[in-house]
Amino acid sequence: MSKCLVCNKNDSKYKCPKCKIPYCSLICFKAPAHNHDNNDNSQKAAKDEEPQLLRKTTKSLTSAGITKDKLSKLKPSSQKILQNDKLNGMLSLLSLPQLQIQLIILNKIINDVSLTNEGSAEDRKEIAIKKLETLRMDGMHPNELVEEFCQLFEKLNSNDDKPLDT
Repeated sequence: MSKCLVCNKNDSKYKCPKCKIPYCSLICFKAPAHNHDNNDNSQKAAKDEEPQLLRKTTKSLTSAGITKDKLSKLKPSSQKILQNDKLNGMLSLLSLPQLQIQLIILNKIINDVSLTNEGSAEDRKEIAIKKLETLRMDGMHPNELVEEFCQLFEKLNSNDDKPLDT
């Protein structure tokens, strides 16, 4: 685990979605020392995290049943996709239990009729959307991880017409 590049004291728990600087807490995220103009720190953070993200991606894929042998046989273009920082950011977020719990709850709202007493799938989806909106930063119960996940998901979806490796 890398150190927080804002306070340089604690292990980092998060990474800024804009500049990729690892930080340990909301206090460090909002600190004046964390600014997006300091390119040296963001470049250092990106260099430090690149091998770590590749290891995390490989670990995630192998835990999903894809062997290292199969990974080594991938075409270079497929390997490049696996090194995409947006995709790695998504995989990194999905490995966090706090986010997994929120996504499981949303999934259960959509799929479990007994949870909402709504017969129609459309009504359950609407309830799940409302729940998600409360978890976003503008909602009643803002959750930083859910917000970061949604923003990253939107970025990935907004580039449907572009190759993932750009």
